[in-house]
Amino acid sequence: MKKRFYFLALVFVSCISFAQTLTNTENYVYSRTYLEAVTTETPTAKQVEAVQYFDGLGRGKQTIAIKSTVNGKDIVVANTMTCTRLSIGR
Repeated sequence: MKKRFYFLALVFVSCISFAQTLTNTENYVYSRTYLEAVTTETPTAKQVEAVQYFDGLGRGKQTIAIKSTVNGKDIVVANTMTCTRLSIGR
């Protein structure tokens, strides 16, 4: 029973640490906008953080608003591509 608990704890910690890091293999833009002034007295000022991922052609794939909900969770929006078929000769 103890081994199972340690295994589950290890999996949980590794998932949390993996979820908090940005990738080196994908194109992305990380932006941080401060909502109040940052001073030495208030180094943890309110801020809005976002990550936008792009595919190889520069089209947006996914946008993540970090800790944007009331509960402090992320909002993830997947950008879908719509391919229209051109009818040539009609």
